[in-house]
Amino acid sequence: MIKNVGGRSFGNGISFVARKYKIKFEAEEYSNKIKVFLQKNEKPQITKILDYIGKIPFIRGFISICRSSKLMIYIIIQYIVQDVFNVNVPYPEGNMLIVKGAITITTSIITLVILYTMFKNNSGNIWKYHGAEHKVIFTNYENKEINLENCRKAPRVNDRCGSMYVTIFFILMTILNAINTNMEMGICKSILFLIASSLSFELFRLDGKNIPILKLIFKIGYWVQENLVTKEPSDDQLKKAIKTFKILEEAENGELSPEKIEKLLKNHITIQT
Repeated sequence: MIKNVGGRSFGNGISFVARKYKIKFEAEEYSNKIKVFLQKNEKPQITKILDYIGKIPFIRGFISICRSSKLMIYIIIQYIVQDVFNVNVPYPEGNMLIVKGAITITTSIITLVILYTMFKNNSGNIWKYHGAEHKVIFTNYENKEINLENCRKAPRVNDRCGSMYVTIFFILMTILNAINTNMEMGICKSILFLIASSLSFELFRLDGKNIPILKLIFKIGYWVQENLVTKEPSDDQLKKAIKTFKILEEAENGELSPEKIEKLLKNHITIQT
């Protein structure tokens, strides 16, 4: 068992990250072979600084959401652009609403194109690998043997999944936007983004199952995971995830020889599942 482990899925594989090492596999199309890459968790100075800042309550939420999602970085940039045009740009008389509307429509279209591209390019494989990632990590934390049978039975939803964090964020952002509009508070959207990302991360760290007011929000997050961002993986995808995870587990627990570790670190290896 690995005590602290996370993961991230891609269109053709999964990356698992533990305390000492991180490992990634890339699946070869129409093959049971995978390329496995092992790396030490050696962090550059800028990452160490962000890790330190990421421990400060209410600041860590903004840092975390921007580090984990390129889409969220785009959204904050979009809000800043809208704020700049809404506040600082002198509009010709009578044209203010037209210009503001054009900016909002343009940025919204760009967001939709990005989302469409994400879904189209991955052809559903990323969501299947996301499901496999959740199942393997769940089995690990249950301290069960990580095999095909146990991983099949494991759930695809996870309290610690980043999609839960993003779900909480969008719900809070919607509520804050409504309050800001109805009460005519005039708070910039970029400021609301900072507030929502900070609060959502603090709520994300709580145990939503034991706090009545958060139960509904977490149920929405579970629905998002079950129906939108994960799919049931094939046995082949699960086998690839299991094989890769076991290599990471052996590396973390010191069960691999220094020679094998060195070989894995120097170059990727191709293995059959």
